[in-house]
Amino acid sequence: MAYPFNQGWRPVPGSRSPFICRSEDEEARRLRDSLIAGCRGQAIEDLFCGREVACPSGACYAIESQSPMNLDARDPLRAASALLGDLTLIRGIGEATRRRLEGQGCRTIADLAGEPRYCRDAARLLDSIEKGDTRDLTEQIGRRRQSDPLILEASRFHAPEDLVFLDIETMGLFSRPIILIGLARVSGGSIAVRQ
Repeated sequence: MAYPFNQGWRPVPGSRSPFICRSEDEEARRLRDSLIAGCRGQAIEDLFCGREVACPSGACYAIESQSPMNLDARDPLRAASALLGDLTLIRGIGEATRRRLEGQGCRTIADLAGEPRYCRDAARLLDSIEKGDTRDLTEQIGRRRQSDPLILEASRFHAPEDLVFLDIETMGLFSRPIILIGLARVSGGSIAVRQ
């Protein structure tokens, strides 16, 4: 069997990384080639409304836009209520244990303060909720899954103007170049996007 790496664990020239799904990589290349062919001979300014910006590592093209957007206002009480009502945020409590605890009268994280097995984790979570410590809260929520809807609820401890949305696009998965970085911020009833 031929390995795509040499003895120094560097890729052998002409070989493909085993970490890249060939069909996705080939599809990305076909899409890129199709877009290039369709835009051949046109200036980037004719395709996008933006401007060239000098950067430390070379020039890039910046596109800026602004659209109306109305995000819910800061609402720490709603955030706290959503978090306090989910017993499964405490380590060791799954759905079956949650049902058993609720049957015993434990309906919120605060109710777990008297439970020896869960009181330490409950106290930590209660402290984070009281302080509005979204860094600690998102870490605790993210232990379940990074895309948990409660992470969005925890963002209600902040005003929408405090939030930054970041999106990074590449030409594939592992070890592919970044082709687009987008940054968005909310201000005064609209969202400003810079790519």
